[in-house]
Formats: sequence, C-alpha cells, structure tokens
Amino acid sequence: MKPEDLEALLGKVMEVERRFANERKNQQSERRARVRQVIEEFAGSKLDASAK
Repeated sequence: MKPEDLEALLGKVMEVERRFANERKNQQSERRARVRQVIEEFAGSKLDASAK
C-alpha cells in the first residue's frame, strides 16, 4: 500500500470518528436539555400547587 493511499484511508477513518463524536456530543446535550426541562416543569408545577 502506498503512503498516499494509507493517508487517504486514515483521513476518511478520522472523519467518521469525528462525525460520531459530534453526534454523541449532540445527543448528550439534547438529553441534558430534556432532563432540565422536565425538572423545571415538575418544580414549577409543585410551586404552583403549593401557592394555591
């Protein structure tokens, strides 16, 4: 295998790795945002109920 071919292959592999890492990071951010929203809604409903 020529060095240029190996470099091209490694470049493509690294591109795939970066894409998966970014997708994973985005999924974690989305999950955290959803959890935060649920907690805020729950806390808000409990505060509203206790104010009545």
